[in-house]
Amino acid sequence: RHINALRRNAAEGSSELKEVSQDITIRI
Repeated sequence: RHINALRRNAAEGSSELKEVSQDITIRI
């Protein structure tokens, strides 16, 4: 259970980073 939770957090974090990077590229 703990490992699955960490995987979910990592997946959510990576998705958030992708969204942020896309916003930055659009702004530029």
